[in-house]
Amino acid sequence: IGGGGHLLLAFLGISGFAVLAAASAMYAFWINREAFEQVTEYRIPAALKALVLSRQSERIVAAVPAMLTVKTSAQHRELSARIKLEVNTLDRLVQELAPIDDSVEVSREQEAYTFPLQLASEIRQNLEALDKLVDQRLLIAERRLELVRDLADTHAATERLMAPWLQTTRGSIVKAQNDIRNSKHASTELADSAEELSQAITSFRKLQEVQSTTASINDMLLKVDLVQSRERLKVVEFRLNRLLRQSRAYIVELHSKLQPLLNERMDAYTQLASNDKGIPGTRRRELELLEPAEKLIAKNEGLSAELMRAVNALVEEARRKSEHARDNAIN
Repeated sequence: IGGGGHLLLAFLGISGFAVLAAASAMYAFWINREAFEQVTEYRIPAALKALVLSRQSERIVAAVPAMLTVKTSAQHRELSARIKLEVNTLDRLVQELAPIDDSVEVSREQEAYTFPLQLASEIRQNLEALDKLVDQRLLIAERRLELVRDLADTHAATERLMAPWLQTTRGSIVKAQNDIRNSKHASTELADSAEELSQAITSFRKLQEVQSTTASINDMLLKVDLVQSRERLKVVEFRLNRLLRQSRAYIVELHSKLQPLLNERMDAYTQLASNDKGIPGTRRRELELLEPAEKLIAKNEGLSAELMRAVNALVEEARRKSEHARDNAIN
């Protein structure tokens, strides 16, 4: 074979190797195309969406504890509206992660996202339950405020009722003291003045005791909303009942005209101190609602942390699959 033949054979050999390399590359690309498409078209976008979903759940969980501190329905509506906007965003992210392809390959990949979707759904359900509990708590709190206003009226009426009796009795004490001091006669007149002074002092002390116990009842009822547990509330109720019994015992020793009037006031105090429909009763029902509400908040905090772990695992898996598909395509 001449020089031209050698050149032709060399050209054909080089061309053949080039064709084989191209064919091999095309075959390799075709083999890895499906995996690469799943990574670029499903795994990475879904993982990124899952990461955004996790961050969204964290924002919601961080904002929710403030629900337990709202004092009015207006504050609750404002805070609830903000949280609902965040929840709507969470719902949208959940929908974007939901299966959209019925093919076996994609469905198998989407199974990995079922757990985060379930966690996000449970967070949303807990928020709905919490919102209802806060609504109920505010209704009870509003009722307690009405009772506190009634308490203010009752206590003011009691003070107005006792004021002239205290003043009159104080005047009797002064008069009896002056009579004794100015008495020019011995025995009978002095003894009568001394008896009047003793009775006036006794009545005045009983009036003061009633005034003191009703003031203590008023102060204790005003501080009921500071009680943070049902066990502590039982202690407060016990002390209130003891003060009410003491007051009625003192009233029996007062002037017969004053007794029924003060007993009416004590009936009002007794209703306000009731563990059923009174101020302690409203606080007890409020505490009963706060317990499940705090549990829901704690549960959502746990779900959010679990969601973060699940999403991080998905992101890491997507990164690993992406690198694997890239290496296969290159090699």
